Order: sequence, then C-alpha cells, then structure tokens
Amino acid sequence: MIRWFWLACLCAAPAFAEDARPYGLERPTDFTLAFTQHDFDLARGSDRIDTTLKRIGVHWRERYGKHVRLGLLGGYSYLTQTGEPLTAGEQLDGYHAGVSIDFDAPLSSSFSFFAGASYLYERTDDANDLQDVTLSWNVYYAETGIAVAVPGAARFYAGFNYGDLDGDQRARGAVTETRDLSVDDRSGALGGVEVTLDGDGYAGLVARSGLYGGAGIYFGRRF
Repeated sequence: MIRWFWLACLCAAPAFAEDARPYGLERPTDFTLAFTQHDFDLARGSDRIDTTLKRIGVHWRERYGKHVRLGLLGGYSYLTQTGEPLTAGEQLDGYHAGVSIDFDAPLSSSFSFFAGASYLYERTDDANDLQDVTLSWNVYYAETGIAVAVPGAARFYAGFNYGDLDGDQRARGAVTETRDLSVDDRSGALGGVEVTLDGDGYAGLVARSGLYGGAGIYFGRRF
C-alpha cells in the first residue's frame, strides 16, 4: 500500500526526503552530506534479525516552482547483524541510491509545513572462500511535519513518518538460499534541529523512530 501512496505523492507534488530536512525551499540548489545510523529488526519469515545500518551519503536537490524540489541521493552503506549465522561477525558493505521530492508551505513568519517522499535502492554484500551473502531491498518512505524557525539562527522540526522495505537475502556457497526480507515497524516520529553556518551553510541533527529508527548528522550548503 505504501508504494501506491508514494506514487500518489510524487504525482501530487508533496513529498518527503530521507534526510528529514525537506523544508528551506528558498534555496535554489542544495547539497547535503549526511552521516546516519539506523537500528531496526529485519523480518525474515518468523525470524527477526537485529540489524545496524550506517550510511555516508550525499543529497542534491534542485527547486522547481515555488514550493517543490526534486532530488538525487546516494552513497556508501555498511551493515552488521546479530542473531544471523550467515552474517554474524561480518560487516557487509555496499551502496544506496534513490530519488526524492519535497514540498514546503509557510504557515506564518516562523512556522512552516513540510512533506515529502523518497524511493531508495540499497545493496550490501560480503564474500569469503566459503560463503557469499547479499542483502538488497527497495525502501519507500514518507514523512510530514511542522518546522519552527528562529531567524538567522536555527530551525526546529518534528513530525511523523511511514516507510516500507521490500527485499531479499541471497546466500551462495556452503549455504545456498534466497529469503524474503521486510520490516514490522513502519511508522514512527521524527525530530531535529538545523543551525545556520556562515550564511550559506547549515548543520543539523535528526532522530527518528519507525523504519529509520536511529540518529544522524548532516552538513550542507546552498548555491
């Protein structure tokens, strides 16, 4: 169902970005570098696998019209798990790449509404002489909320999110199998703060529950 909701968001223009900083659309072009860590349980049949996912990513966004921006995002991904014999003690590494669309509407001189959607493909793997393991998935993510600005200083924001993950785990070698992957926790909340740096730059801190449970920091500049 989230796939259809996400597609509807893209067609209608409101949307949500994975780095949780979809407002500030007065910036014509925006480049962000983000460092995030997400802790969640991957559902594999009846099993729940404790998973930690770390990302180093970039997000490039261009404004189209007064309230909408389209973006490209991607970067490196690092994944570890406990309770899974095929990956225990290993760090899987790989990449993520996707697209986003953001919408922002001012409510007053200090308050604004934001919403957005993103699609992300992610793949991590590990290989040795005995075993190859690959985890890959598609992520559909959406969020909305309210931001409060302190002119020339900072923005504070909070809201709600919903996401879905659809993927698989493929093993070859001593164990050869393919298993479907999903998540149970799809909805949650988010909150963060973004501060202004030297006029054109900014830095922020964001925390979430739900699919992207965890925290991250990001740095960016407008052009």
